[in-house]
Amino acid sequence: MRLRLSLLAWTLACASDPLLVAHDREVLVAERLMSSGDYAGALGAFEALERAAPSPADRVELRLRRAEALRRADRADEAAEVVRGTRRVVDGDQLSPRLRAKVLMAEARLELDAGREPQGRALLREVVERFPGTEWAVRALQLLGLRARESDKDKLAFVVWCRRLAESAPDGPLADNLYYEVGRHHFERDTEADDTLAVAVYEVVIERFTIRSSGLWDDALWDLSLIHHRRRRFVDEIRLLERFIAERVEASAPGSYEHVNYKHAWLRVGHVLLEDLGQPAEAAPHFAEFPRVFQHALVRSEAKYFEAVAWERAGDPERAATARVELLRDYPESRWARRLRKERGVAP
Repeated sequence: MRLRLSLLAWTLACASDPLLVAHDREVLVAERLMSSGDYAGALGAFEALERAAPSPADRVELRLRRAEALRRADRADEAAEVVRGTRRVVDGDQLSPRLRAKVLMAEARLELDAGREPQGRALLREVVERFPGTEWAVRALQLLGLRARESDKDKLAFVVWCRRLAESAPDGPLADNLYYEVGRHHFERDTEADDTLAVAVYEVVIERFTIRSSGLWDDALWDLSLIHHRRRRFVDEIRLLERFIAERVEASAPGSYEHVNYKHAWLRVGHVLLEDLGQPAEAAPHFAEFPRVFQHALVRSEAKYFEAVAWERAGDPERAATARVELLRDYPESRWARRLRKERGVAP
C-alpha cells in the first residue's frame, strides 16, 4: 500500500510540475498563432520551445510543428530540410516507433506536395514496412492506395505489394488492412474473375478477424455480400448479412455507438427476400420487426412501407392495410408516407 501511495504521489507531482505546465501552455499559444495565420510568430515560438524541450521526444514533436509552420508559410523547401534533419536525429536516438513513423510520414507528405511522387511513395512504403503497428502505417497505406488508383499499372503494383506483405506476416498488425486493400481492388474491377479473387481474400479477413479485432471486418463482409448479390447468390448474401446483424449490441444510451450498417443490413435482407427470392410471406414479418429492433432509426418508415407491400403480395390484404394505416399514422411526413398517398391518389 505504501509503495502504491508513493507512486501515486510521484505521478501527481509530475502532472503538476510548474515547468511542464508552463511548457504545455506555451505550446498551445504557439498552436493558436499558427491556426490564426501568424506563421512567423508560431515559428519563433516553436524554435524557443524546442531549445527548452523537456525530453528528446518533445524536441522532435516541436521540430515537426516548426516544419508545419514553414510549410504553411509557403516555405516548403525549408520545411523539408527541417524534417530531413529531424529524421537523422530520430534514426540515431532510441525514440518510440510511433514517433519515428510520424517523422517519416511528415517527410513523405512534403515530398508528395513538392511533386516528387516516387520519393514520397517510397517513404510511405517505408512507414508501412518498418512501423506496421502504428497509426501512421495505416494512414500511409491508405494514402498509397489513393495514389495507386490513378493508373492501372500503379494499382496492380500496389496490390501485389499488399499481398506480399500480408502473406509474409499473416498475423501482423496490418494484415487485415493489407488483405482488405487486395480484396477491394478486385471488388472494384467488377468482373467474374476478379469477384472470385475478391471472395477468397475477403473470406480470409472475416474468418481470421472479428468485428472487435479489426476495423475492416464489417467492410470485408459487406463487400462480400454485395458480390454475392451481383452474382445472384442471394442465399449466401442473406447468410452473411445475418451474420453481421448477429454482432449487434443495441445502443443503450444517448451518444453510444452502434454500427450504421446494422439497420441497412436488416433492410437488405427484407428486400432480397421480397424482390430477389420472391418470398413476400417471409419478407413481411422481417420488415414488421424492424421498427421494434431499431427504435430510433430514421428508415423505420421505409420498413413499414415495404411491410405493406410484402403482405399485399403474400395475399394478406388485411395486414397490408394495417401496415399502411400505421405508416400514415406514425410517419406522416416521411417520403414513404408521401409515396403511399400519391399511389392511393390521396392529397399529400
